[in-house]
Amino acid sequence: MQRCIIAPSHNDRCMLLRRVQQGQILQPVRGMYIDSAYWNGLHSDERMRHITRAYAHAHPNWIFEGLTAACIHRLDHDYELPHRTISVMVPSPPNARAPHWMQYRQCEDAEYVIVDGVKVTPLAKTVADCLCTHDFCNGLQMCNDALRRGVTRAAITDTLESMPHATAGAWNVVHHATPRCENGGESRALAVMIEGGLQVPQLQREFHCAQNGETRRADYCWATESGLIVGELDGREKYIDPTMTGGRMVEEIVDDERMRVDTLMKCGVIRIVRFRVRETFDPPAFIDKLMKAGVPRVLR
Repeated sequence: MQRCIIAPSHNDRCMLLRRVQQGQILQPVRGMYIDSAYWNGLHSDERMRHITRAYAHAHPNWIFEGLTAACIHRLDHDYELPHRTISVMVPSPPNARAPHWMQYRQCEDAEYVIVDGVKVTPLAKTVADCLCTHDFCNGLQMCNDALRRGVTRAAITDTLESMPHATAGAWNVVHHATPRCENGGESRALAVMIEGGLQVPQLQREFHCAQNGETRRADYCWATESGLIVGELDGREKYIDPTMTGGRMVEEIVDDERMRVDTLMKCGVIRIVRFRVRETFDPPAFIDKLMKAGVPRVLR
């Protein structure tokens, strides 16, 4: 796995620092080096993984936790979530003062798993830790992702119950968590809907049309007095990502989408509202869009 370089000797460090001055490489954190162009092409999660792998290589007895562990596990969360601190459990206090980007916690015999060569807290523990330190939106993305991977709700709740400072917010996430959201974008949209006071939708509802024999599925569905409203998370990927297009041409995908809409309408859907993940980053406008489409709001 790719990682940053830690200079093994004084001479190596001096050589790397000269290349830093020349702009060929950079120091993401003190004492680590990586090619500048390569680093600039990485998003924040991948940068965190490169730094963490370097620390893990240099300190094989360290166990990483919190958001650092979530990045190594590749749990869904916002890429723009600040990665300012590397959280690590150590068997004994470090000799030197911790740099500002490191958070040490002394813990002996902590349970861990190895992911990409890095010791990290198990998935359920990682999720529970993050639920207590991050907002509802990111917590739901992580929790839903873990449930999709086979982590049980009981494993997460048992971990929370063992934590002396589990927050009400963490329990609220677990209450709403579901494996039925198929990706982080769907989880994020659901979280914004819930926080915005909308009626919780039925997820991945299947519609079977007796007229044409087709079965179609909707990301979100609300039953209203007027009829069924469907919400669809759109993205460019379904037109250009080979893993999602199945080798079909754009025209074929568009035709299939047209037939899909026709099937949904024949099954009693009165309206389909489409949105993209970026719209969820403006919650008031996103909620207003859904309400104008007829999605009901509830009091909680």
